[in-house]
Amino acid sequence: MTQASTTTAAPTAQKQESVKETIISVIISFAMAFVFRSYVVEPFRIPTGSMAPTLLGAHMRFESPAGGYTWTTNYRDLGANQAPLRVQGDERLDRDPFILQDPMTGLQMERKNIPLLAGDRILVLKYLYLLREPARYDVVVFKNPVRPKENLIKRLVGLPGEDVLIVDGDIFVRPSGTDEPYQITRKPDRTQREVWAPLFSTEFAPPDGAIPGWRAPWTGDGWELATREYRWDGAGADGSGIGTLRWDAGVRKINDLSPYNSTFSSAHDARANAFPVSDLRVRARVKPDSSGSAITMAIATRGCIFEAHIFDGVDGSASISGSVYNEGTFLNENVLGVDLPAGEFTSLEFWHADQRLSLWVNGKKILETEYDWKPSERYARAAVPGREHVEPAEPDTYAAPEVSMSFTGSSVTLTGVALDRDLYYRAVRQNGRYFRASHPTYPAALASDEFFMLGDNSAASHDGRGWTRVDPWIGDRFGYKAGVVPRELILGKAFMVYWPAPYSASIPGGANLPVPNAGKVRFIR
Repeated sequence: MTQASTTTAAPTAQKQESVKETIISVIISFAMAFVFRSYVVEPFRIPTGSMAPTLLGAHMRFESPAGGYTWTTNYRDLGANQAPLRVQGDERLDRDPFILQDPMTGLQMERKNIPLLAGDRILVLKYLYLLREPARYDVVVFKNPVRPKENLIKRLVGLPGEDVLIVDGDIFVRPSGTDEPYQITRKPDRTQREVWAPLFSTEFAPPDGAIPGWRAPWTGDGWELATREYRWDGAGADGSGIGTLRWDAGVRKINDLSPYNSTFSSAHDARANAFPVSDLRVRARVKPDSSGSAITMAIATRGCIFEAHIFDGVDGSASISGSVYNEGTFLNENVLGVDLPAGEFTSLEFWHADQRLSLWVNGKKILETEYDWKPSERYARAAVPGREHVEPAEPDTYAAPEVSMSFTGSSVTLTGVALDRDLYYRAVRQNGRYFRASHPTYPAALASDEFFMLGDNSAASHDGRGWTRVDPWIGDRFGYKAGVVPRELILGKAFMVYWPAPYSASIPGGANLPVPNAGKVRFIR
């Protein structure tokens, strides 16, 4: 009897021990997840479009039936509680349809009953800045100094102890409280590559006849431009012909308009007040018919012409130059060993951003050079001919850039011909008053442990330029002034979009089912 009792009790004891271990494991897992979320990584959802299109708040997504281009815009319709409606342009609520323009082809479209998509969900490294200092151009999450119960996300552009000034879209800094000259700041290459905004790409040109009267924004004698593949056959038997493509500003201006802002009630005013942008990327995939070809990619702006030259041959080479009209060359860098194989596509990119020029071949940077104008020279160079300098917040005082590509030595085929613009931080003036950092007489002055934040969607971002007050508790506790973010309010560095704004798929019953957009999972640069 005793032996039998012992035999039946053993499995029961083991089962109880197994349940106990499982419960302990679950508790430990929850505790570790809580600790990890609280002290290492925490998820956030993007609330607004101030960082668009880098990061998206609640928004709508559209696709062009002509070229297939997909883009996003901010929401428009609000409910009684001022929250955005889940269906925008809802005909059941007698809301007006959206009148849209495809950013690539200019096609006018009317859309209604558009599902509102949630903002991107991101991961934030919460205590990274205990290990290293915040770096310029990090994307950071912080407590709103005006309403500290809110979390904001912006790009960090000004560091402690600096005066920060926005000049023609770029960021200049100097030691705060000194008369030292301002120096331009430059984005890391990986950040720069992520923030280029497309103005046009032949990848999204409409098929022949899809849009009556449509014209590409590139033009040139002797070029076939009707399709997504450009062709020039004018080299001649001796290769001496020159085929030049020029950007046609009459078709598409080079400015800082963002399709994301097209649903704002002030969209018309924004279009009228768009700023010319001279920080540009020209790119194309080039296939010469024969060897010995030569290519020049040029950006004419600020009274200068910046050029990238690529020469094919036995001693293939490339160079970057910068010349001031009627004053001569002030930049010149060269490299040997460049090849443009006949019958093969070679990817070329010419960057002009943050007073830096670079040439990329097949995704690899082969040349780079910089110039270091101070704000006074930049203001003077950026002005339209006949003016001594620009008025920082008046876009019509800035000269528009010109862009071209020239080919000789061989007939060529081009694909992926595109022009992209850089982030453009706007100087702002309202009611005769300049916003912070928008004028040399009113820089953003940062004391120790103070940072200056701007949104990538500069035309529609409420950020350090315009903050006019500080929450009383923040002011009493830290003594900080309006327009800056104290170190104590920084929560961490945004490093990954782990759940991008999903697609929306219709299911029976008229409902919409979110579909993960796995292709947009990415690191934040």
